[in-house]
Amino acid sequence: MSKKVKDFGIEKSLKNLGIKDDNKGTSVGGKYFASGKVIESYSPVDGKLIAKVKTSNEGDYEKVIQSAQKAFQEFRLIPAPKRGGNRKTIRSKTKRI
Repeated sequence: MSKKVKDFGIEKSLKNLGIKDDNKGTSVGGKYFASGKVIESYSPVDGKLIAKVKTSNEGDYEKVIQSAQKAFQEFRLIPAPKRGGNRKTIRSKTKRI
């Protein structure tokens, strides 16, 4: 990565975000996968490659939908007061991002 890009803190920012040289564009439960085409992202500062992301295809979307449906079936069995507590925990964690 060029000196100019380093000066803007892009390397540190990408590391903090968990972005690697090659990334998969779909995730379920912390597991990343993708079977589609690759998108390359270039820096507008110097035109150098920042990272690549493999896109999702129809099969990947089906996996996500199936996982969400399964999670819903499990989550709806949790008593409402406990679900409310889970929402507060999630909200507090996302505010830190």
